[in-house]
Amino acid sequence: MNRLHHSFGFDTTQNNCTTQKDSVKDTIHNRITYLNYPPNHVWIEPTNICNYRCIKCPHSVGLRRAKGYMTLKLFRKVVDDLIPLMKGRFVSLHFGGESLLHPNFVGMVAYCEDKGIHTNFFTNGALLTRSLFSKLLDAGLSRMAFSMDEYEKEKYENKLIGGNFDKVVANICAVIDEKEKRNASTQIGINAVTVDEKEFKKKSSGLRRLFPSESLVIFNSLQHSWAGVIESSNITDPVNLNEAESTFPCSFSYQAMVVCGDGNSDTR
Repeated sequence: MNRLHHSFGFDTTQNNCTTQKDSVKDTIHNRITYLNYPPNHVWIEPTNICNYRCIKCPHSVGLRRAKGYMTLKLFRKVVDDLIPLMKGRFVSLHFGGESLLHPNFVGMVAYCEDKGIHTNFFTNGALLTRSLFSKLLDAGLSRMAFSMDEYEKEKYENKLIGGNFDKVVANICAVIDEKEKRNASTQIGINAVTVDEKEFKKKSSGLRRLFPSESLVIFNSLQHSWAGVIESSNITDPVNLNEAESTFPCSFSYQAMVVCGDGNSDTR
């Protein structure tokens, strides 16, 4: 299931980016300042603390906002407020950090699922042991993905600073095995994070050799510079990109929202 887009509910094809670009241009041109529809996706940030310093991530240059953990009281209020909008839909429990660092993350998953909100989160996989994954299955986790955009040890550890390639591979294998042993419906995937289909095909082939199980979906999220925070040289291996053609207004604010760990929506 190696595709530029994936079955996790987020269309990340190049065509979709073109559609978004046109939509944002129309919105800006028409001076639309009020949207009369709810977000199609919501991220809730359990923490903006991370155990990695990936060169493609703002953590590599330092976040401007204070680091910390969302309290359970705030988390429950956010989820309760979202029920009318998001019941029966997916909410992502990650954003600016490694969610598994939150001491009550399993409880957060269970709270959402008990309220009828499906949960999804991305992780670097360093902390996701078989035992922890089993607890997440018991909590009702709907889907999750590993962020792993390199399939060779040296490249992985040079780009995902702080990561241990062998440990993460072992954790992913244990998660796949646990899912299959329990015949769990939870979807699991690997997010390759590339800039185009050519790069994705190369990386997805390498990742599939590491993880041949069909229980795992390999998909791609298009890499970006986080509004210019990340140097272009850190985004990917050298490719022939015309910056003028690859730069366009972000459509994020017109279709999704983030609730940060402190309850605000300012992700800077």
